[in-house]
Amino acid sequence: MLADANWRVHLVSFITILKLNKPDQLKYIGFLWKRLCLGTWVSPQLLVTLSKIDANFEQKAKSMLKDYDLNLFKRNYLSEAELGEIKYTSEARDNKIFNSLRYLIAGTYQADIDDDHGGKYAKKWNEQLAELNRLNLLNC
Repeated sequence: MLADANWRVHLVSFITILKLNKPDQLKYIGFLWKRLCLGTWVSPQLLVTLSKIDANFEQKAKSMLKDYDLNLFKRNYLSEAELGEIKYTSEARDNKIFNSLRYLIAGTYQADIDDDHGGKYAKKWNEQLAELNRLNLLNC
């Protein structure tokens, strides 16, 4: 499902992964980072999901924010061929990822940049997952 380019399928995948027991969730960390690198309309929700299951999330997020260059990070997960196939990238798409990371690390995001509401979506998804987890519907 994560190989599909359809963002709707990605959302279903995130919830499915978060319903698994912790050891099984770990199997999907690499796939999720790769999906982020390949691109997805729902990158804020993907990053929130990763923040729940990847013990190294904070370190990776801080590194991405420090370097402020997604192309450097993508080299960790994509082959040269895959990097060459990426056709669409934009400042707004990158800002969506960076602002989501800001929220997940610091609890705040920049509201005055063009980020396609990435920080806001990350905050909302995080709050919704917390509620589902409180109801024992997820394992995060």
